[in-house]
Amino acid sequence: MTIPSESVRERKGIRAEDVTKSDTTAATIGVTASPYVTGAKTLIFYTFLLIAVPVIAYYVGKGYVLEDLLGYSKQQSFIYWAILSVIGIHGVLGLMIVKAFREEVVIPARVPTKQD
Repeated sequence: MTIPSESVRERKGIRAEDVTKSDTTAATIGVTASPYVTGAKTLIFYTFLLIAVPVIAYYVGKGYVLEDLLGYSKQQSFIYWAILSVIGIHGVLGLMIVKAFREEVVIPARVPTKQD
């Protein structure tokens, strides 16, 4: 990975201290990761988890663990399954909050305007 030349950096408005080894390829070809794209990926991931955790808890927890292994009746297993689902959703929400607090705030750079 090479850091773009001085003229390329000036033309694209990239300062040398802003270029790190992880984004040298992106800076070379002029593609940068938008904060909206990474935010959308994170949102889609946690939305998937919020849907998948209760469904997985239902089939694994209620069907296999509670009824087959522990021998609970259908009514008892339904109550415990609901508790497991609520705990799972709270776990996902906790992970989402931790991710939000650890995320770096990205302020887009100002594009220089032409002055006469």
